[in-house]
Amino acid sequence: MFREWITGSVVEYLIYQLLVGTDARVAGYLKKYTFHIIPIMNPDGFIITQTTDRLHRKNAQREGNCLGTDMDFHAYGQLLLTPYGYTSVSPANYDSYLKPLADGAVKALEAVHGTHFQAGDIYHTIYPASGSSIDYAMGVAGVPVPLAFELRDTGLFEFSLPADQIIPSGQETWAAFACVQVSRLWHNAFIPSLWHTIDDSTQSWNHYLEKHDSHEEHGQHDTEWVMHIFSKYGHHIRELTISWTVIISAAFMDEACTRLVSLTIHRLYKETKRDVLEKQGIPEGRSYAVNKPGLPMLSPILEGGVMKDMWSNGRPERQQQNNWIVAQQYWLLVRQNQGLRVLNLKRMPQWMGGLAREAFFYETVELLDRLVDVTMDDFEVDLNRLLIAQPRLLRFRTLLNFHNRHVLTTTFSGLRLVECKGFMSPVSMVAMLSRLPDLEELRLYSFLRGNTGITDLKLANNACAALRALINYTSISSPSSRSSCNLQTFVLELTKKDLDARILKVLIPWWPNLRKLVVAGLTREVAMAVIEHCPRLEHVGESKDPQNIFPTQHTEFNIPTLFLKYCPNLRVIDGIQLQVDIDADTKAAEGWICPQLRTLRCQIVGIPQFTEQERITLDTLNLDSLLLSLSLDLKEEEEERAVSVAEAAATRDKALTRQNIHHQIYDQLAQLAALRRLVLGHEFRDYYRISRYSQAVGELERVWNYDDPIQGTLELSLASGLDRLSTLRYLEEFSFEGCDHRIGKLEIEWMAVNWPNLRVLRGVADDTTSGRAYAAQKKMLREHMQTLRPDILFS
Repeated sequence: MFREWITGSVVEYLIYQLLVGTDARVAGYLKKYTFHIIPIMNPDGFIITQTTDRLHRKNAQREGNCLGTDMDFHAYGQLLLTPYGYTSVSPANYDSYLKPLADGAVKALEAVHGTHFQAGDIYHTIYPASGSSIDYAMGVAGVPVPLAFELRDTGLFEFSLPADQIIPSGQETWAAFACVQVSRLWHNAFIPSLWHTIDDSTQSWNHYLEKHDSHEEHGQHDTEWVMHIFSKYGHHIRELTISWTVIISAAFMDEACTRLVSLTIHRLYKETKRDVLEKQGIPEGRSYAVNKPGLPMLSPILEGGVMKDMWSNGRPERQQQNNWIVAQQYWLLVRQNQGLRVLNLKRMPQWMGGLAREAFFYETVELLDRLVDVTMDDFEVDLNRLLIAQPRLLRFRTLLNFHNRHVLTTTFSGLRLVECKGFMSPVSMVAMLSRLPDLEELRLYSFLRGNTGITDLKLANNACAALRALINYTSISSPSSRSSCNLQTFVLELTKKDLDARILKVLIPWWPNLRKLVVAGLTREVAMAVIEHCPRLEHVGESKDPQNIFPTQHTEFNIPTLFLKYCPNLRVIDGIQLQVDIDADTKAAEGWICPQLRTLRCQIVGIPQFTEQERITLDTLNLDSLLLSLSLDLKEEEEERAVSVAEAAATRDKALTRQNIHHQIYDQLAQLAALRRLVLGHEFRDYYRISRYSQAVGELERVWNYDDPIQGTLELSLASGLDRLSTLRYLEEFSFEGCDHRIGKLEIEWMAVNWPNLRVLRGVADDTTSGRAYAAQKKMLREHMQTLRPDILFS
């Protein structure tokens, strides 16, 4: 820009520093980098600004009716700009590297003379602009850190900057330049860490990959670009998670990725825009098997029927051919990374085929001599064969089932975790536990398969009988050999309470080392078995939070109380549908002995509730004075009296009972001085969402349907004795979501002072539901806490 005289002068200053400057860092720069300085080759425009038009911005070359061609160096504005200007989508490394680098350069610049610069991409910092040289440098030439300066000032002198600002401009720009060079050195050092973990479903990857094979991305973030960056940086990747087929190809081609330690390949259902458009042009019909004998196999090791036929699934010929190639690259990529420690293979979609010869999988695993963690969802794995192929394995996961035909027949040491998201027959499980002496963690979805043709009761009885016989046969149930079962964590996600409880009762005595039990639909029967046989228990809970936390006809009350009374080593009770019910057991709030408890997440209910009339009486009258007055004046039989002696006395007794119950519960909670999480409720969100018209956006929006508060919960007011919980000095999270509480400003102020470690408060977050009387109260409490403790989060 010829009118921007300061730009040429600053470049001259930078050149001077590189040639004869005294900055000690220059020698290192010159040794490491080659500097290309491109001078302005058309000085005629500069002459015009000196003689004819001070603000002329181009050279003197005439193009038709236009005088001059624009050049690309800038002032004024005090900006440090990064790509892009032509699109609102930021570069993939913008947040992680480019923006922090520019921010650092701006800070270094400001430290010289206090000149304030703003850093950011062209599109969002100034305005959308196409044709920028830094866009070309990054998008086409692959320059990793292209930057453009808009030098002094911000409008006082505009383009006619005084001469006395030339040296200061040069000095501060040199400081930014030096910072960028130092950052480049750091960049080279950090490139391995930046590329260490790649997940193509995160950051900008999804945006680019959705249209990488479309015409609009040609020459930009197209397939060639994807292949290029993996070829350039793939050797740095150690942990790779793949959701797009093109990334399988990019990682495999030219051995781009050969040093992976962790590889996760998802189900590969993501489709590009081109895929979707091509499928729309094909009539829907029955999916059929497609064999590709005409296409060459990528490797001889895949010959001989290793790969299954694909299924067409309405895909055109181009996609079918590509999928056939990718299906082979999938397994070859695994084999070219023999340093893998973690291999996570989700089920391959039908339209990619898969393995026809399962032995190929075990042969592949055998090659990976560092492998310790396997997830395999493509077929039911024979654990015997897997452990023979890879005896070093520590963890195994699958979505599929363990039938009786998969019973372990050999003892294997080393395996620590088995997770089965399908079902596992109890007999298979017992055999597994008896032959895996180091197994510490077992996670199951369910014991029993539905629709078996056998009644559930008969199936459960048969299973229990088989288990007892098997345990007795192996002598595992004898006291001298119980320690041989080292299981410490057991998770069962889906249960049929009355049936699976029978199976668990048979198994639990075999688990004396159990420390963590997570079971859906925990029953009293199971709880008592755990208390009796598992003295080291530290964690008990339910497998997942329900949509509805209200009790059902199958809910068993006061299960948490059992653990609180009889498990002194307990650290976690995590089951929000579990209830401590005072009404069902008046002694539920007595004798808690868990001094190390860190998390208590359950409901405390069953506290007598006042009717509306009783609450009015409490709020407006002093009961003792009222009783005396009514007794003295009873003979006058004043009909206008709203409250009788009997009603007032009953209200007083009820209030005293409530107060005593509150104090009992608070006193038990106060003994749990190590608590970090106290969660007494969980906002019920209706399974179905409701719609409402939003004035803000002018259309229907979907919101959660919050239900009314749980009745019979703690009042949580200072009047009820909340201040007895001042012993909970380490409390970090407190939740009263869904509780019928009486928390007001005074209680919020008390929490802010007496719980100094509190970081999360649940129960006052905006539920976005209109028409709720308590929404305004929530807002008031939330804003009050924000003024007192801005460090606290609400959710």
